[in-house]
Amino acid sequence: MQSSIAAAETVGHNEDLLKQLLLRLPAKSLTRFKCVSKLWLSLISSPKFCDSHTLRNPIPKFPSAFFLSRTATTDPQFISLLPNTNPNPSKPLDFIPDPQGLQILQSCNGLLLCCSSTDEFTIPSKFYVVNPTTSRFSEIALPPPSPKPVPTRLLSVALAFDPSKSLHYNVVCVSGSGTIPSLHLEIEIEIYSSRTRTWRAGGSTHMWFPSIGKFLPGVYCNGRIHWLSTFCWLVHYDIDEGHYGVVDEPGFSVEKECMCFGESGGRLHLIEMYGSDLNKLHVLEMGKDYSGWFVKYRVDLNLMTPDFPYTPAASCRPFFFLDAEENEEQNPVLVLRIGYKFISYDIRDKSCKTLCDLFIPLLVGWRDAYQYMETLACV
Repeated sequence: MQSSIAAAETVGHNEDLLKQLLLRLPAKSLTRFKCVSKLWLSLISSPKFCDSHTLRNPIPKFPSAFFLSRTATTDPQFISLLPNTNPNPSKPLDFIPDPQGLQILQSCNGLLLCCSSTDEFTIPSKFYVVNPTTSRFSEIALPPPSPKPVPTRLLSVALAFDPSKSLHYNVVCVSGSGTIPSLHLEIEIEIYSSRTRTWRAGGSTHMWFPSIGKFLPGVYCNGRIHWLSTFCWLVHYDIDEGHYGVVDEPGFSVEKECMCFGESGGRLHLIEMYGSDLNKLHVLEMGKDYSGWFVKYRVDLNLMTPDFPYTPAASCRPFFFLDAEENEEQNPVLVLRIGYKFISYDIRDKSCKTLCDLFIPLLVGWRDAYQYMETLACV
């Protein structure tokens, strides 16, 4: 017994050995272990340790929770996807001192892009890159407007972060000038790097951009930012190469509304309703060569396990889709809102489980849900 205690004390006071052990632990555990001692707090909080941990521990493919963020006037809510947990702080991002309130625009591999704004048609006044795991954030000052005779409009700000490729993130700023009603704009892109803390030109082009006078967030996937148009076509921009692309083949008929759009497992997915039954869905995936959308899963929510209470189909809405590689044990999952319940639905075995009961406005939809993954990445 004495030898075990002595060995533990030796490890606890040997900084090099302790570091090697802590690097093997998940980020969520390390945030709790900061309370063990001043040494542990100093070690786990150091940027060098955070960088080493981020490199050693790739982001999991499935999130552990998600945020609901409707507007800056309502506090984001935190909903766990893990069983037997209840980490639902009433104000999960209150460490950011913004008097106007905070709205989440995008989640990207553990980091959040947030803004200070009032509604979707108002250009945000401030932008933040946030790590909710470490409660750290950086305010991003946008580049000054281009000195052109034709006024430009801020169309989108998007976050790109892939810790398997780099410890640093990029913020992509899209501005446009031209006739907004026709959507044919002169687009200018500028890119902010957390490595240099500066902006650089990302190129310009004349193109159709999916914005009808309102500010749009983006979706990051495989080195590109993607924007989905109201008219069902997709614009994508390669950050490293500076190339633009458009997929003008709609993933669904123009009469239908996109029920969900996002990234999972390194692939883009889009969900549409098929037929007249609101409970029958297609999960579409974008081809790797951007050749167009194809149906990956056909989902009939009428086949849910019978122990789940019946709810009218009109109140069932997908929030996001979580995919998995074919050789992994994890099955693909749909996170749905049915009435005031959030449930996860296993596409393969058709089982479901309640995540939580939450009284929320019925207008809250998939655009308001942002995945959360633990990371110690520096911002």
